[in-house]
Amino acid sequence: MDNKKQTLIIITGIPGSGKSTIAKRLRDGEIEEFEYLNPNNTEILSSDECRKQLLGDEKDQSDNKRVFDFLKMKMIGFIKTGYNVIIDATNINMKERRGYLDLVKRYDLRRVAYVVNEPFDRCVERAAKREERPLPKEILSKIMSRFQCPQPFEGLEVVFHNKQITEDDVKKSYALSFSYVEAVQSEMFENMYAHMNVPQDNPYHRYTINEHCERTARTFNKDDENLWLATRLHDVGKIFTRTYDENGVAHYYGHDNVGAYYVCSHIPEIFFNKNKRDILFTIFLINYHMLPFSIKEEKTEKKYKELFGEEWYNKLLLLHKADKENC
Repeated sequence: MDNKKQTLIIITGIPGSGKSTIAKRLRDGEIEEFEYLNPNNTEILSSDECRKQLLGDEKDQSDNKRVFDFLKMKMIGFIKTGYNVIIDATNINMKERRGYLDLVKRYDLRRVAYVVNEPFDRCVERAAKREERPLPKEILSKIMSRFQCPQPFEGLEVVFHNKQITEDDVKKSYALSFSYVEAVQSEMFENMYAHMNVPQDNPYHRYTINEHCERTARTFNKDDENLWLATRLHDVGKIFTRTYDENGVAHYYGHDNVGAYYVCSHIPEIFFNKNKRDILFTIFLINYHMLPFSIKEEKTEKKYKELFGEEWYNKLLLLHKADKENC
């Protein structure tokens, strides 16, 4: 890969994750893999700044279409003149990111999704303390419930801000040891499983969240570690999304996306010494495990099979089948 190639970086992250600070560090060449960027060849385009220019107030959400049309027009202008461009916005799902990618198909660019995968609680704390535009937890929860982790099948190179720890990292570090990393990972899983050990309060599920995930994961051999891990964690998002209707029945709207964000934001603790493809595949399965319920027609099946690739699509169907059989 030519790391000096003209670059479009689409930052992805929820409010309070530090996107704007990281955008400036990227522009200034302070982040590994992007040292070739500098303020003379790189422009940051912020949705908040565009909102302020057009509507007079970055908090004004009354005409987001106009704001993002303006941002995309500026993006094309800078790309035409040879600039690298960093898009500083939430860019939280595939549809939003496609809005930029469709406009730059004819340009020879390095296309990057830079995922600012900060834990949700940390984002909530930061967003509440903002001087200019504090945001409540409810808004962040709503945004997180739409999260789709960027994937290579979108036509993007995916870079995580908080990366997995590797064996080389441990060997080179005075502060890390293999026993410490294993202890952190073990504590992380024990904590997750404990929080998942609650009844689902739903007529479609007789087991606790944890029992359901454990039974579903038993369908697969641990030799297929990515599929097994995704299955073991596929409903972790239910911990954070439980609501009750007037009949006392629990619902878990958006738990697939929330679960994917949770796992994505704990990459250092969960994915010791894993390669990026395995991490992305595991997150993909969690993110899209509810999708097969909505696939009713052959043309829809064909669309997703072409988008995801046959291998990933077929693994998704295996998880879906095991999920239904172990309710």
